[in-house]
Amino acid sequence: MEEKNQEKKEQVLKFVGSAYQNNSLNKDGEIVKLNTPFYNVTIDKDALKGLKSDNKGMLYFAVHQRQDLEPDSKKPNCFIIEKNKNIIDIDSVKDFSVKKSEIMGLPTKDFTNADGTVKQSICLLITTDGVIKLNNKALGLEGASPILEGKAYEINTLLRKAELVKKIENTETANNPKYAAVIKEMKNIPDYVGGGYEKQSGENKFCHITLNRNDLSNLPSDNYGNVKLDVVARKELGKDGSSHFVIPSTSTYKGYNNINADYEVKFKKEDILNPKLIQTDTFKKDGADVKIDKVHITINSNGKVTLNKGLYENKGVDVSGVQFEGKANLVDKEARQKAYQNAKEAINAKAETKADTKKADTKEEKKTKKSKGAKL
Repeated sequence: MEEKNQEKKEQVLKFVGSAYQNNSLNKDGEIVKLNTPFYNVTIDKDALKGLKSDNKGMLYFAVHQRQDLEPDSKKPNCFIIEKNKNIIDIDSVKDFSVKKSEIMGLPTKDFTNADGTVKQSICLLITTDGVIKLNNKALGLEGASPILEGKAYEINTLLRKAELVKKIENTETANNPKYAAVIKEMKNIPDYVGGGYEKQSGENKFCHITLNRNDLSNLPSDNYGNVKLDVVARKELGKDGSSHFVIPSTSTYKGYNNINADYEVKFKKEDILNPKLIQTDTFKKDGADVKIDKVHITINSNGKVTLNKGLYENKGVDVSGVQFEGKANLVDKEARQKAYQNAKEAINAKAETKADTKKADTKEEKKTKKSKGAKL
């Protein structure tokens, strides 16, 4: 029954427009890749008329990537739907809101359909930092594009998948092949993916990391094909002399920052799984030969993540022609610990307030009952 209800809720999603997701920008003739894309959005004005806004007058939408386009297609690579608060939308890459009264009053661009009817379209621009503007350029208008009331934000699809799994894993919906695949993906996330050795050379600090390629292959990537890892200091050196262990990023896969992480590392999954980067170690376990495929990278003091070419050379693996680059953030552990403590205190204060309110309500209820039971 629950599975049918889930499917029914998905069927009532309302398509209101389309969008181009732009992952790069032409700046002075040079193509610059963007960490966060921007979107050119076109919304059908007629489709908005029947949508109901909330008590603040806001409408809510989700951007879904189209999966049916050819690589070189000139058609919009995304479509826009009305956000359905009753489902956990694991397909959205961007959610945004606009004020209905404001968007309905915007100038439109007219398109003539094949049957001769005219469609009025509202042209918007969603910037990389989530600001929503009227797209003056698309409308042929001069001057700066006015900013609209509302906000757009990137979706952590992996967190939504984890939330969905928690909701459906013990229900009939879990048997649906679509959701069974999601459950398998999230359940297969490994606990550990490698170890690291931190080195100091003068004022520069390096961390050489060895990753288990098989574990990496089971790590889901985000909407842009990236995997993110936390590098955490060991309380004591490992048996192999390692100073750190490497785990899947808690911020990406569990929804909270790791307060013990020294580094956060991000790179393209397809790059780290390049077969040319494999270095295989063989050892005996219970009398049998065991092979582990490893990948070796280095976090430099400037935050760049590169291949540990020296270790590859020592292992007899030639990676001279392989291009690989990632990014690393040095975590401000003190600030993160403080934020964690503040959040913990806020939660405790809220719980105490709730308990005090419940206690006062109970006391007042007993007082009222006693008053009603008094004899005159």
